[in-house]
Amino acid sequence: MPAAELSPSPILPDSAFTQAMVEIALPLPPSGDYELELTAEQINAMVESKYGKLFQALGLPPEQSARLRSLLAERQQATVDAANAALLNGLNPITDLSIIRRAIEQAQSAIDTTLRGELGEPVFAVYRDFDRTLKERNSVGDFARLLAVTPEPLRQEQEIQMLQILRNSSDAALPADIGQAIFGDINTRAQISEQATAATAKILSPHQRDLFRQLQQHWTNKAHAVNASPVSLPNVD
Repeated sequence: MPAAELSPSPILPDSAFTQAMVEIALPLPPSGDYELELTAEQINAMVESKYGKLFQALGLPPEQSARLRSLLAERQQATVDAANAALLNGLNPITDLSIIRRAIEQAQSAIDTTLRGELGEPVFAVYRDFDRTLKERNSVGDFARLLAVTPEPLRQEQEIQMLQILRNSSDAALPADIGQAIFGDINTRAQISEQATAATAKILSPHQRDLFRQLQQHWTNKAHAVNASPVSLPNVD
């Protein structure tokens, strides 16, 4: 009896991988020569883009949901203010990044204390978990959008399993630059280990595995392109 023929894996154009990567347009971070200024509308839009799925998952009453949005907007503004103040005081956004990061963390901590006190520990815990797994959520989101245009979309249970796999294999990393220190992992993708790749292969079909490997290569190429861009230190008096 002849062996069954496997259908070929779907071949998608490069544009499909690019379109799957939803990224938020961010302003240039401060350099010491100028301050970063964001309007309330810009900050609110950023909060909604970053935490929209969190708000849906929490399902808070309207008044509490509005307060959470307000606190997260205050947190983002406090972050921007701390970075601006550090640079205006003469710190260098590259060589003094660790000092700037500590100033930002201190400003954020004050808002976190208020958030925990007003909305309770359970809400705060869900928020912190969501925020700390943004890069993993971004990666799974890219993959789900990519598969949505194929005959084998990513099922909800697969999304949940993939997120768990990626978060279990991810190492906590410090912000790579001042932009990430200010805006967090809003546009960051997870660095996926060989162990995580092997684990995800067990829950994906052959076609899905092929596309996941191609998407990983797309992430790698994009990261290399960004890292290859010339970076110059700002003038320091």
